[in-house]
Amino acid sequence: ACLWWGLGTLVDSSNRNTWIRDQNLDGAEINFGHQYTRAMMYAISVLATMYGDVSATNLNEMVFTMAVMLLSGVVFAMVLGKITQLVLSFGEHRAEFRKQLKVALMFLKGNSVGVELQHRI
Repeated sequence: ACLWWGLGTLVDSSNRNTWIRDQNLDGAEINFGHQYTRAMMYAISVLATMYGDVSATNLNEMVFTMAVMLLSGVVFAMVLGKITQLVLSFGEHRAEFRKQLKVALMFLKGNSVGVELQHRI
């Protein structure tokens, strides 16, 4: 949000149209809380890939927006990959446990251990 606001004010000095002017946030009567809320709205909407009413209006802002969207897509893919890996590792641990349990039961039956003792083990 802070980078987005900074980009809008940086480009603002060149007298081109920016998202700050587009949203009418450059007036002295607009308080900091409203400005910050608009910038945060942009940040959340871009990261969640929901394009809101705050959008890029010049080339620099468009490039910045594309970079943030690409970066957020990569981060999302990495997080999803790690979650998938974690779920798969739970399945592997469970399969290993069942394999060891099967070997133990075969050992107990092979050595004529009583059923009651097998259940207790």
